[in-house]
Amino acid sequence: MIRLFVASAVAAGLVALATPPRPAETVVVFTGDIRGYLSPCGCTKPQIGGVKRMASVVRTLREDSEALYVDLGNWTEAKGRQDQLKADALAELFARLKPNYLNVGAVEARFDPATLAALDQMAGGLLKSDALQAEFLQPTQHAPVLGLAPSPEAAILPMRKPEEVLAGRPDAIIVLFAGDRASAVRLAESAPGEGRVLIYSHRGDPPKEPMRVNGWTLVTPGDKCRFVGRIERVGGEWKNLRLIELGPEHRDDSQAHAIYE
Repeated sequence: MIRLFVASAVAAGLVALATPPRPAETVVVFTGDIRGYLSPCGCTKPQIGGVKRMASVVRTLREDSEALYVDLGNWTEAKGRQDQLKADALAELFARLKPNYLNVGAVEARFDPATLAALDQMAGGLLKSDALQAEFLQPTQHAPVLGLAPSPEAAILPMRKPEEVLAGRPDAIIVLFAGDRASAVRLAESAPGEGRVLIYSHRGDPPKEPMRVNGWTLVTPGDKCRFVGRIERVGGEWKNLRLIELGPEHRDDSQAHAIYE
């Protein structure tokens, strides 16, 4: 009897070893909330962040897998001419990185139509939004990604409520929401979220573990361009979150570097 038990245990172990891990169905690389921090933040030693390192890490992660790359929005604080120049530079960078979804954040939603259209042109026509209503912003319709933002008081263009848009898109498994954590939780509570991920806006360091709300998986890249996130969907569940800190060990991207010369 003991021999039979041992043999069964060994056989089960061999089967487990022979079974390869399930491949990821979807891999998402995500950035956002750059907030005008194009260069590494001088508040830490060594200095962390910067779009040159961000671009390098994004390219590497996309080479390793057929990952979708998305950006949440909120490029700058939109407080003057300097921020406008930064937004222009970021638009040029995103035109080269070619994200699958370049979301209009709550900050960009305050821009007048001409400014937003100019940014879209510099970004290679990649700006998208399923909330902001503008002729040059094409909704994604049946794509797996949905881009939303809370409606700022100073919004010039009309915006649809995130809950209304989400309710009509049960097929979207990746939702970008350029709103804070409390707003993201309320949004997640408004619709079933099994097998879906919600990427939200957050000031400060991003939580290292995902938050689970109503079946949703909630994650964030944090702010000031200090982290690049990666998460994968395996067996219908979002897991294996990585938050890659942009330290000096990451080389500068040559194309991003050329923008600042």
